[in-house]
Amino acid sequence: QELGPMLGSYCPNVLFPYAREAISDLVTKGGFPQLLLAPVNFDAIYMDHVKKQQAQGEAEAQGEQAEQAKVH
Repeated sequence: QELGPMLGSYCPNVLFPYAREAISDLVTKGGFPQLLLAPVNFDAIYMDHVKKQQAQGEAEAQGEQAEQAKVH
């Protein structure tokens, strides 16, 4: 139960700033113009993902109920 939010939101929020800094350093050291990655709201992305899964699950359940109603 807690693993989903941990992997979908908390871990990316912790790791992204380090990845962003590493990418920026590599680009600068490579002689390219400075590249700054925009901050990402992983909480919102995760919540959207959860809502889509719930909606998909509800749609599948309604589809199964409709099929069962046709059979009977």
